[in-house]
Amino acid sequence: MLNKYIMSKSDLLDSLKTQFDVDKFTIKEQSKNTFYVSSIENSKFCSAITINYDAQQIEIDSLDKCSISGGEILKKIEKFAKSIGINKLTIGDASELNLGCIKLDLAIFYILHSNYSWYNSKGYVSPIFKFEQKSNKKILKIPIDNFLEQCFYQINDKDHELADDIDKLINGIQYFWNSNKKITTIKFFNIAKESMRKEKNICDPSNIDKYKWLKYAVDIVSRSGAITYDNNLSKLLINSPTSPTSLGITKRRDQQSHGKMSKSSSSISVGGKKTKKKK
Repeated sequence: MLNKYIMSKSDLLDSLKTQFDVDKFTIKEQSKNTFYVSSIENSKFCSAITINYDAQQIEIDSLDKCSISGGEILKKIEKFAKSIGINKLTIGDASELNLGCIKLDLAIFYILHSNYSWYNSKGYVSPIFKFEQKSNKKILKIPIDNFLEQCFYQINDKDHELADDIDKLINGIQYFWNSNKKITTIKFFNIAKESMRKEKNICDPSNIDKYKWLKYAVDIVSRSGAITYDNNLSKLLINSPTSPTSLGITKRRDQQSHGKMSKSSSSISVGGKKTKKKK
C-alpha cells in the first residue's frame, strides 16, 4: 500500500523550500524523487536526498558542509521528512574531515576520541550499534603504542604501501604525547582532537608533518579493522529509540560542533556514496 502522504513533484519542492530558503539555496530534481540542494552564498553542494516511498524512508545520498554546517543540514532534512509523513532516514557514512592539506576518515577518528561516530552523535546508528560501543570501549582502553602496533601488524601483510614503517608510526605518538607515561588510545586521540581545535594553521609547514602523521595513524587503524563500525546507518524520527540521549551519547561542551575542529580553514564532508561496511 502506498504512503498516504505521497506528494506531487511541485508539493515536494514546496516542502523542501520551507526548510531550505529559496533566497539561500537552490533545489533541483536530479531524477524522480531525488533532489539536490546547493548553497547560493558560496555555490557549494549541500546534500542529495532520495524519497523512497516503497521503503517509507528518505535516503541521504550525500551531505557536505556548505554555507551551513552538516548538523544544520540534517535538521532541515529531518523536518522535511516529518512534513511529508516519512519517519525514517538512512545514510551510508563516508564522512571525511577536510583540513585543507589532509583529509581524515571522520567516522574512525570520531570513534577513536569519543567511542561513537559523528553520525551516531546525531542519532544515526546501525543495528549493531550497542555491540560496536561495547567492543570498541575495550579496545580504546589499550595504551596507544600497543594499539597502533597491533593495528600495524594486522595490515602489514595486506598493504605494504601503507604499513611501511613501524618506527615511523610509534615515534609519531610524540607529536601529541611526549611522555614516557602510558596513555590510553581514547585519551590520546582526545589530545589530538584538542590540538587540532586550537591550531591556527594546520597546513603551516611547521605543522604539516604532525598532521600527516595523524592521517597515517588513522588510516592504519581504519585499514586494520580494529574498530568495529557498520556505516549503514538509520534514524527513526517519531518515538525514536535512536536519539543521542537514549543511546547513552552525551557530548562534552567542546564536542558540540564538529565544524570547529580547527581554527584554520577546515571543512567537513559528512556524507557521500554508500560504502561497504567497515568491520
